[in-house]
Amino acid sequence: MNIMNRVTWQTMKKNRVRTVVTIIGIILSTAMFTAVLTICTSLYNYLLEGETYQSGTYHAHAYAVTADAVRKTAEDPRTEYAAALENVGYAVIGSQNDYKPYLFVAAADECFLREMPVHLTSGRLPESDSELILPEHLRANGGVSRELGSVLELELGTRSPVSGESLDLYQNCGYIGQEEQFTARETKAYTVVGFYERPDFEPYSAPGYTALSKAPAEMDPDASYECYLRVAKPGENLESFLADHPELNENGTELHDSLLAFEGYYRYDNFGDLLTKFAIILCVLIFAGSVSLIYSAFSISVSERTKQFGLLSSVGATRKQQRSSVLTEALTLSAIGIPLGVLAGVGGIAVTLFFLRDMFSSLAGAWGGTLRVHVTVLGIAAAAAIAFVTVLVSAWIPANRAMRISPIEAIRQSRDVKVKASASARPGLAARLFGAEGLLAKKYYARSRKKYRATVISLVMSIILFVAASGFCLYITRSINSVDNRPGFDVAYANLDRDVFEKLRGDIAEQTTALAAYANEAEGDDHTRYAYITAEDSTPEYRKYLAATASDSVYVSPIIRLLYMDDVSFRELLKENGLSEEDYFGRNGKALVFNHGSVPVYGESTRENYVFDFLKSGTGSILVSKPLAQAPGYRQFVCWSGDRYGEGDLLVYSEPQNGECEYDDHDRPVGQPTSRLDFEEISIGALIEKEPVGALYQDVLELVYPLSSYEKAETVSLYFNSANPENSIKRIVEIMKADGLTVSENDFYDLTENNRLMNNLVTIIKVFSYGFIALISLISVANVFNTVTTNVALRRRDYAMLRSMGMTKKGMNRMTNYECLIYGSRSLLIGLPIAIGVTYLIHLAANDAAHMRFTLPWAAVAIAVLSVFTVVFVSMLYSTGKLKKDNPIDALKDENI
Repeated sequence: MNIMNRVTWQTMKKNRVRTVVTIIGIILSTAMFTAVLTICTSLYNYLLEGETYQSGTYHAHAYAVTADAVRKTAEDPRTEYAAALENVGYAVIGSQNDYKPYLFVAAADECFLREMPVHLTSGRLPESDSELILPEHLRANGGVSRELGSVLELELGTRSPVSGESLDLYQNCGYIGQEEQFTARETKAYTVVGFYERPDFEPYSAPGYTALSKAPAEMDPDASYECYLRVAKPGENLESFLADHPELNENGTELHDSLLAFEGYYRYDNFGDLLTKFAIILCVLIFAGSVSLIYSAFSISVSERTKQFGLLSSVGATRKQQRSSVLTEALTLSAIGIPLGVLAGVGGIAVTLFFLRDMFSSLAGAWGGTLRVHVTVLGIAAAAAIAFVTVLVSAWIPANRAMRISPIEAIRQSRDVKVKASASARPGLAARLFGAEGLLAKKYYARSRKKYRATVISLVMSIILFVAASGFCLYITRSINSVDNRPGFDVAYANLDRDVFEKLRGDIAEQTTALAAYANEAEGDDHTRYAYITAEDSTPEYRKYLAATASDSVYVSPIIRLLYMDDVSFRELLKENGLSEEDYFGRNGKALVFNHGSVPVYGESTRENYVFDFLKSGTGSILVSKPLAQAPGYRQFVCWSGDRYGEGDLLVYSEPQNGECEYDDHDRPVGQPTSRLDFEEISIGALIEKEPVGALYQDVLELVYPLSSYEKAETVSLYFNSANPENSIKRIVEIMKADGLTVSENDFYDLTENNRLMNNLVTIIKVFSYGFIALISLISVANVFNTVTTNVALRRRDYAMLRSMGMTKKGMNRMTNYECLIYGSRSLLIGLPIAIGVTYLIHLAANDAAHMRFTLPWAAVAIAVLSVFTVVFVSMLYSTGKLKKDNPIDALKDENI
């Protein structure tokens, strides 16, 4: 066995605490790298598998194209496949769903049945154009049941508006009720040979349930087809492919954005940039945390072994042997820490995914897939390699520095002790507060800055990592929330008679967890109101949104929505916000303003979300336009008279309903009646950011009043949340029917499933965010503990000498307390500004896609401030506690730790 290796292992064995803490640091670092790579591969496979199961593997969908267009697409060498679906026609099927009265028959070719999401629940696929399969939701949603083997006699035809214009986009054009008519074209018999899951290629607003038959071998040149195509290397070929096939774009082409994103192609370039920046930030944070912990551990190890290196060098050890000693330590620690870290990372993710399995299952929908840990050899090798390189770099740099010290300097250990003139100055406040012990601590700090510097740097890195990681998670969550423009309710029901609601309110409220009923001031474009918000009253974030949208627009924003909330709910809302009823009820009641907006803005290749408050805090009133006077035969809207938003006067423009007039460059009618917009001042009682039940949460400024102040309201709309919305809807329907109302469950607008999925998604993101913060925190604590304890241990003889000279335990405590204050205060002075700067950089990265105000994670900053002193004091107490048990004579004789 190499004598240098034996010396190294004996040194590691004698310094068990430092060795164990360093191993823990390597385990945490490796676990974090492994966990990040494992969750990324697991989520990627899970989401990709779910997307292809539910939506298919196509890249683009072209509406209503000809057979010749499908043929040209299939013959292009860049095409992997082109699946065709022939639009055969509609048939009235007797559906109980008023919004979906038809059966839509489509003929699928072999490629469509193979590549698209057609998942049988029973029976088999059609084998001829006289057989078909029916979707399961025809029975569940439409109330129409058919048996396998039954024959359907269908009168196939087309839909058209009563006006006689054609509807040529089929399923993506929803049912328009009495404004459309059905014209039968032919009668055809089909045999039902199977049933399949509700297809993703059928829009939720489609007027017909999609039944599939088998397309003939030869395509009909007169028929209309849907074409689903996949191209090779979409990032390189998709845009040029669509440009080369204009026949696909005649009636519109829809991209399969979610699948394309998995394959590295983004419709909106800034989203790709955002993900790249977030990935880089995440990797930098992990790498910085790992290096700070491991590097400080090896730096301290080499520092305490400098004298040992000097002695070995003086008896003939070469630099190569000394480097080999450091390398042996690194390899030994890596051999223990890296495998354990890999197991900890994979195991931690496995446990996390196990507890989140129900949430992920809810995201799977009809697919029903389970998220499993997906471990790849490449991922594990990459995590182990990154951790190993981190250890080698962390060991190599301080070792090289130590090798450059001469043996005499290493043995005397004079290099780390430098006396400056300022070190002899009177300490002033330190001596007055902490006595002679404080003076000693300050002088020791001044003489041994390098030893203290390692501890301060460790604390600074810990502050930066913790605050930056918290900021990273904050902006990840806020970016997700910014695109989550859900209204503040689960279920809605429109146009309920006001008197009936007042009568049934108590019974309805018992079925809900939160209920509100609103009456709009008026309906229709002619009654739209607008707000005139001055620059002094608007927030910078709102003005930034206006600047992004007003370059070519002269239309007025924001639109005002006057809502009248039922009095019981309104009083509850006032109570939640700590507001008095006196200001809001009565003839001159003030408005309660929901002040928050979130709006997506689309550019040529970008989608940016703007999150803002409309009004500054303290705004007491705003100007709101009076209702527009109705003009028979005209549609009215409001624009600025100038060439840009905010230029000129606000005018009411009248547009003939038949559209027969000329328009200027800003789509304003020319030569038509105009009038000046009249405003009235509305008093504001309070601004609230949390949306009440029923709020839209978009670009509409909502002014809320009690319903009792609006006597003209004849109907209200219900909005409610419920622990079990499905049962609540059924029970409310029973209550309404018992009161003589004609109502069905289909009359309710149910957003429960969508809200549940988004809530689960946000929860999942938060769980991983908090997990990431926890790992960063562990690394930070381990880093500080290792640095402080080792630094104190290096001063074992110094403490023994002070005790031998008569320093009491109380005096020792005063000295260490002062040192803790030095560590904490200096690290905060350096670390907090840098952490704030890093957080701002994260904010700038998030702003590429979600524009929001810069916000510091104040809770994380407060925790960091408290934790710095807590961890330092605890580490110092642990270290000095061990030293106090030493016999001063033994400690003075001992040359080693």
